[in-house]
Amino acid sequence: MSFAIRALACTIALGAMLATTAQAANQLVLTSGARTAGQVVSLNAGTLVVNSGDNTSSYGPGEWLRWQHPADCEPRPQLWLQGRTHLVAKRDWTGKVPITLNQQTATIDTASLGKITIPRKQLNCLLIEAAKEPLRSQQILAQAQQPADTDRVWLAAGDQLSGKVLSFNGVTLEFEFAGGKVPLLAKDIAAVALASTPQAPQGSRYLVGMADGSLVESTEVTLDSEQLVLTALGEWRTRKIDQLVFVQSLDESIDYLSDLQPVDFRHTPYFTGTWPLARDRALAGSPLRAGGKSYAKGLAMHSAARAVYRVPAGAKQLLADVAIDDSTHRGGSALFAVYRVNAEGVKPAYSSGVVRGGDAPRSVAVDVAGATAVVLVVDYAEDGDQQDHANWLDARFVQVAASEPPPAEPTPEPTPDATSKHEPQPLELAGLENVFQLTPRVTSGSGPATDQAFASLAEQGITTVVSVDGAKPDIDLAHKHGLRYLHIPIGYDGLSREAELALARVMQETEGRVYIHCHHGKHRGPAAAAIACLADGALDPAAAAHVLEVAGTSEKYRGLWRDVAEFAPPKPEEQLPELVETASVTGRVAAMSQIDMAFEHLTALESNEWQAPADHPDLDRAEQATLLWEGYRESQRFSEQQGEADLAKLFDPSITQAEQLRQALEQGDVAKASTLMTELKQSCATCHEGYRNNR
Repeated sequence: MSFAIRALACTIALGAMLATTAQAANQLVLTSGARTAGQVVSLNAGTLVVNSGDNTSSYGPGEWLRWQHPADCEPRPQLWLQGRTHLVAKRDWTGKVPITLNQQTATIDTASLGKITIPRKQLNCLLIEAAKEPLRSQQILAQAQQPADTDRVWLAAGDQLSGKVLSFNGVTLEFEFAGGKVPLLAKDIAAVALASTPQAPQGSRYLVGMADGSLVESTEVTLDSEQLVLTALGEWRTRKIDQLVFVQSLDESIDYLSDLQPVDFRHTPYFTGTWPLARDRALAGSPLRAGGKSYAKGLAMHSAARAVYRVPAGAKQLLADVAIDDSTHRGGSALFAVYRVNAEGVKPAYSSGVVRGGDAPRSVAVDVAGATAVVLVVDYAEDGDQQDHANWLDARFVQVAASEPPPAEPTPEPTPDATSKHEPQPLELAGLENVFQLTPRVTSGSGPATDQAFASLAEQGITTVVSVDGAKPDIDLAHKHGLRYLHIPIGYDGLSREAELALARVMQETEGRVYIHCHHGKHRGPAAAAIACLADGALDPAAAAHVLEVAGTSEKYRGLWRDVAEFAPPKPEEQLPELVETASVTGRVAAMSQIDMAFEHLTALESNEWQAPADHPDLDRAEQATLLWEGYRESQRFSEQQGEADLAKLFDPSITQAEQLRQALEQGDVAKASTLMTELKQSCATCHEGYRNNR
């Protein structure tokens, strides 16, 4: 929530609804968000009839949202059209691909819908061998959607050819390449993309899913006890009604956010590299997935990010389920939040608390009547931004029907308490994030890294900047804007007494306003700023603790919370340390800084199939593994020197795993490298829980 507050200068809390969804069999989700179980009996002219044991219920157009979930595609050849439609071929025991292609049409024989013929101009991609490899198929499909003047063939061996596809008979592809015709065997072909530009179906009102993973965008659907009829590129009929496993309404009264253009989207990277807003797919390019179920509609965002959407006319509620995508394998954690925008300003309407990988999806319902826009926010929770693949599933604006229960009453305004006099005020400053004015004199936030950021501080009347981060401050840039820069590095395990006394000296000796920051402004910075305010007599202990709550300081960093709660002003006999512009960072702080950076780089490499990402082409994977090993080893040596035998022993698994990771990457064994990365994350979590979080 802190990310949204800083970005939008939000204040007053507003009510919201939160529940954990149950993944019932044959689950029907109504447009209002209500859920029931039942078997679809019929669908005609948009009216869905569901049998729930002894009861039969009918839901008109716009009253129902979705029945069940899309099935995963079976690993057989597939035809992909522009948009969402894709068809999975039936099993052919002869080894022949049950797909043919000529200059006018493509034909596929499916297990669920029978034989279907479509115009060639509607075809986007044909997956053959790639259909057996989900990751590769996702990569090829993403490339196939990019404009191209020629047909393209991806060979199973990895090569890519450009030319013209003449025909395909299920065994051999006739391909015009480099001035000649080349026959290519189906078993040697990963995929084929055609240069023609298919037209997406117009006026689609339904998504229909079959048991084999086929998914069809359809303008009309008719289902009765005898047959299923889909109106897509013609009428597709099947009597195999038991193959129907999913249907989702695209009724015009439902405005899915993934079909709308956001007014603004912004991603703030934890270190480097940005993530786009993904629509109807996960950030990894795979289908949206949570709780072991796939979803056809929704948004995906990576922390920390915000997306702003206008509220459509007539909309009464914003509804969604939020979860971390299953592709993280129970990794990642994030904070979801929604803000309402109207004539009175921007106000918080929903906050999820920490959502972790593997948690069941949580339902969100926000009243948007009278709002002009909403802001969807995903922020860091635990362990920075690692694997924070945050999904807004079935996110939609809906018009509440008269028969539905009225929206929940807004949460009353909070009663002023001991901290209300010093409520931290969020500020939106260019080049900075997580900025809060704690008192008239002290402001906390993220580290200024640009000329614009230092200019923002100077414009606010800041005269002194204090870094509690381990990185070397940019003294020259601070001086350029007339600012004094001081360096008091601290760790996540809390503040030493020397650091506390240094902060007290800052408040005694400096004049004017003070800006105290760490890297992202969420944990160490707010804790140090709260202690500075305590030393200055501007906050009481309860108000200082409230600073950490508002800033989003994780409760896992018990040392930071403890030191704020137990801070004692300097005694007369205590000598205050000298203030310096650049402190010597050694020992644990320096080693942990190296570990954090190396791990961030390795995570970026792993997410790009262990290749250097485009925004960081100089990254060498083996070198980063070596830096990680060195960081762990130096941390262990420092712990041994400090007589911390138990802590030193905690580094043993990480040191071994980092060395094995280096060897695996040097040998090109990326599968083993990914396994070791998972083990390293667990080792880090064990160390944090056993040492840092309990300090």
